[in-house]
Amino acid sequence: MNDQFLSNFQEPPPRKFANALYQRINAPMQAKLMQRWATGFALAALSVTLMLAFSPQARAYAQALILKIGNLFITHEPTYAEQFETRINSGTPTVTPASSPIPVEWQAPPLLTLEEASTQAGFRVADIANLPGNLYLMARYVTLPDANNPFTCVTTTYSNGQQNLVFSQTVYQPGTASQTLPVGESSVVEITVQGVDGLWVENLRLSTYVDENNQVAPQYANLLVWEKAGVEYGLQSTPGLSQEEMLLIANSAAP
Repeated sequence: MNDQFLSNFQEPPPRKFANALYQRINAPMQAKLMQRWATGFALAALSVTLMLAFSPQARAYAQALILKIGNLFITHEPTYAEQFETRINSGTPTVTPASSPIPVEWQAPPLLTLEEASTQAGFRVADIANLPGNLYLMARYVTLPDANNPFTCVTTTYSNGQQNLVFSQTVYQPGTASQTLPVGESSVVEITVQGVDGLWVENLRLSTYVDENNQVAPQYANLLVWEKAGVEYGLQSTPGLSQEEMLLIANSAAP
């Protein structure tokens, strides 16, 4: 993982991005809530982007210490947010850019139909039902393989300004090395989802944010991960829904 990704992971999007999302659901939201949604949305990165691969020696050792679903290892190493904060607090100097970056205008993320997402991804995309009340479909987009990402991923995000739900569906390229997701001290429990083995991760540390009192506060999520028919599924809620609620949603997923 590189410093640029970690830096981007910690920062909320510009106001133009938030305003575009407001207009999409045509409902008022406070900026502080949209900041939290944006952090949750970036966590599609949590479940699907720029994960660290084990070396063969480390993988053999880690199998005795961590759990594995499909192509994904769950480790108890510090989370990405905790690693970032440790580096910041250590006072490690960073390189000062030679010139100011060129500003980039943010736009609302795509909102593809299931058919459009399936065509782009190359596999049948599932949808979920049994959503908690007042959640709106905010975004659905496809990430295709590139130099950094050895997978195709469809990410769908729902939000009502207070509750955020991210549903990811990932297919790895053949021969892809096992990926890792560090969860720190979060509780990890083996669980059955849609009749297959899955993992329940509770109170996963995502990031920090500035609350309504201008105090720095940690942000947490609950996460379900399972693999079925070659597709790795992830369901993340922020703030965290209960295991019972998450299972009800996950078991409703179908093309």
